[in-house]
Amino acid sequence: MTQRWSVRSSWSAHNNPVVFRWISANAGCFGLDAGNVFMVGDSAGAQLVSQMACILSNREYADLFALDLPADVTLRAVSLACGLYEFPSPAEAEEEGIFTDYFGDKAILDDPRVKVTDHITADYPPAFVFFAYCDSLCTACEPMAKLIGERGGTAVCRIYGAPDKPEIRHVFHVNLKLEEAEKANRDQTEFFRSFSTVVDN
Repeated sequence: MTQRWSVRSSWSAHNNPVVFRWISANAGCFGLDAGNVFMVGDSAGAQLVSQMACILSNREYADLFALDLPADVTLRAVSLACGLYEFPSPAEAEEEGIFTDYFGDKAILDDPRVKVTDHITADYPPAFVFFAYCDSLCTACEPMAKLIGERGGTAVCRIYGAPDKPEIRHVFHVNLKLEEAEKANRDQTEFFRSFSTVVDN
């Protein structure tokens, strides 16, 4: 799936459960394994995936959204790429328009659903968190991985490129011409494979 940007959207996180309901309803038709689902999010998508992982692993947090989630779909692990997981203060966020992007015209500055990191528990799915050295959001990588670990979860943090490689920047891994992109995607795949319940033949 891709994230939906619209000034008419009231809450972006409501898009993700639609995918899980679709998997539940159509797994048999398309030969999907609903017991082995993995999510990947890049940039703003990484924040949304981090939030969905929290919704699926923390019942109290999920109740804040009143979402209908299928019980037969299991999220095994997530990959969070080049994301921002701690929003600025409400005043700064309002000035930058972040909350408006989330809530549309009805920005709610103190909504508890926004601060995902407050709701991470030991049940949070294993996370592969990565950035590039020359990504302006690079400093968000290690704190997120560390927090997941401190809460009892599993997370690894990888930073690719080097300070003198400006071409390895934000969402670099989508440029498959880059050697570092190939490595990051391979590392991500191996991380997912380690948490899959599928037995290779």
